Amino acid sequence: MKIAQLSLIIALSLLAIACTSDEDDELLEVEYSEEEFPDGVVDPSSKYAFSLSDDGVTNIILKGEIGEITIAGSLNWVVIEEDTYIERLTILGDTNMIEEDGLDVTIEVVKIVGDGNAIYISDCIEWSATGEGNEAPIALNCDTSEL
Repeated sequence: MKIAQLSLIIALSLLAIACTSDEDDELLEVEYSEEEFPDGVVDPSSKYAFSLSDDGVTNIILKGEIGEITIAGSLNWVVIEEDTYIERLTILGDTNMIEEDGLDVTIEVVKIVGDGNAIYISDCIEWSATGEGNEAPIALNCDTSEL
């Protein structure tokens, strides 16, 4: 009887841990708009996935814990101000600039489809760029040789 109770307790504990882990992996979706972020500062209270589809926005500052960044617009300038590890950066537009604010930022996966984008971060683990003229000039271990 005690073995069955112990097995049940262990099973319920593992189930509770699994449920908690799934909740922790969910990212708050944050879509940039000038109305919602008039000063350009994005600083949610939980880990988030940031997306930008506008063109010509030059004052975006990302604070807090960033899980993912997606930029579909062109001619934007985004500064990462607090987080040092970001899971994914996807750029679909052209001539965007992403930079860290002296933080030693690592982005696990960088995927660029557009042209002429510049990523000023310290490190990336996986780089994929199908467009032309994309660069990460100061990044260590970021193989941009397919450019």
